[in-house]
Amino acid sequence: MDRVLLSERSQVFAACAPGQVSEYVGRHLGNHRLQIGRDVAARASLAHRPFAALDLCRLHYAGQVRILAPALDDLYHLQILLRGRCLWQGRDGSRCYGPGELMLLNPSEPVDLVYSDDCEKFIVKLPATLLERVCQARGWSLPAAGIRFTRPQAQRPSSDILDLLSLICHEAETALPGGFHEPYLQILASKLLLQLPSNLAAPASRREPCNRFAQLVELIEAQLDAELTPRQLAAQVHLSERALFSLFQREVGCSPLEFVRQRRLERVRQVLLDPQASARSVTEVALAHGFLHLGRFAQQYRVRFGETPSTTWRDGRARRR
Repeated sequence: MDRVLLSERSQVFAACAPGQVSEYVGRHLGNHRLQIGRDVAARASLAHRPFAALDLCRLHYAGQVRILAPALDDLYHLQILLRGRCLWQGRDGSRCYGPGELMLLNPSEPVDLVYSDDCEKFIVKLPATLLERVCQARGWSLPAAGIRFTRPQAQRPSSDILDLLSLICHEAETALPGGFHEPYLQILASKLLLQLPSNLAAPASRREPCNRFAQLVELIEAQLDAELTPRQLAAQVHLSERALFSLFQREVGCSPLEFVRQRRLERVRQVLLDPQASARSVTEVALAHGFLHLGRFAQQYRVRFGETPSTTWRDGRARRR
C-alpha cells in the first residue's frame, strides 16, 4: 500500500513488549484481553494520533496474538490490514482477512480476532454518534437497532477512502487548528456509509444526492484560476444561492468559497512540490491561482498544511536534484 497511514512522527513504541502496546491500545481504542505466546520477542511497535473525535492507530504485535473484547459499546473500529493475516470469528461464522482488506467492527459485536505474527494493521476508532449524525443530515432513515455494517466475502477500501485516510493522518500529524476537523469527519463517515454494505436502506435510495454537486466540483476544478462567486456558481447549475450554500454545507460541511479556497491551496501545493513545474517563484504560483493578497495567502497556507509555502517550494526544488 503506497499511502502513508501515520509516519514515524506518530510513533509511540518502536521495539517493546506486546503487552505495552496492548495496554496503550486499551486506554485509547477500547478495553480488550491479549493472548500471546511466551516466545514472542520484545519488538512490537505502535503509532497513534487523535484527530477530533477519531483515534488513528498503526500497530504490529510482533507475534501471533488473539484479541478478545466485549461489544464495543458506542464505537466502530475500521481496520485495514497492511500486511499479514487476521482471522475474525463471530456468531455467524469466521472469515480470514489478507493484506489490503478492510474490516469494520460494529458496536454490538464481541471481538475475537487472531492476527498472524507478521500482521500490521491500521485502525480508526469512530464514535457511533458521528455516523448517526451524518446519516440523519442526509435524510437517510436510521435503523432502530443502529447502523450495522455487514461483512462481505471480500472488501477492499476504495482509492478515495485510502486517499482521505492518508490526508487525515497528514493533518493529524501537522496539528490542524481546532475547528477545521469537522469536514474531514463528515466526508469520511459519508464515504463509509455510501460505499460499504450495511443495514441502511437499499443503495439506490441512499445514493449520494450529488449529481449537481459533482457537476459543481467539475466546474470549480476547471475554473480554479478564475474569480468565482456564489452567484456565478449557483447560476451555472440553476440553483438559488441559498440552495447552493445548503448543498455545500450538507456535502462537505463548508461554504462554496471556502471549498474553492481549499482546492486552490491544494492545487498550489501540488505545483510547489512538483520538481518539473516551470514556475519561477512562490509568488508566481500564488498569483496564478487567484491569491492576490500574498500575506493572507501565506497565513492560510500555513494553517492548512502546517508549513510555509517557501518550505514546500524548497522541498519541491530539492526533489529536482
